[in-house]
Amino acid sequence: MNSLIKCISEEPLVINRLAGKKTIAKSGDIFFHVASEFLGSNFKAGIGTAKRVIQVYETIPKTEATYMELFESIPGNWNKKWLSQSQITKVAKHFRKWLRTDGYPTHFLGKINEFQSVDEEAPHKNLVVISIMIDNDDLCIYQTSFDSPAKRSGDFLYRFIVPKVSLKLK
Repeated sequence: MNSLIKCISEEPLVINRLAGKKTIAKSGDIFFHVASEFLGSNFKAGIGTAKRVIQVYETIPKTEATYMELFESIPGNWNKKWLSQSQITKVAKHFRKWLRTDGYPTHFLGKINEFQSVDEEAPHKNLVVISIMIDNDDLCIYQTSFDSPAKRSGDFLYRFIVPKVSLKLK
């Protein structure tokens, strides 16, 4: 059993098939604030995605770990842990009850270039941590380096939303 995180979503959370047209940069209807990193040409989004079940994980109280360690502790390989920008915006809009509401962010893995695969030996080359925070009922989205060396700690529980790897949908 994993000692860093636990799954807190028991019901199936399903994101239907998406064309990939919704990007974070063009989601002002969902996000009150979009960090400047999404507005430049660094992110290459637009990949269509199949129907997908997602799961919500939370850290165990008093956990101290880097983003790398926390995402590594979630089941599956790196290429199966990320969500597209379209999927992340869909979660923000339709699964808002699963986002943290107490001033702390909910984290996702997103690709810098959705059209390239993830190097399992060096996932930080094409993955970043995308975080959504609710501030005065407004959604704010920003990103941080996946391989951030800073330790995260405290009584609050970090939340992560990732694809469920064991269930296949037709």
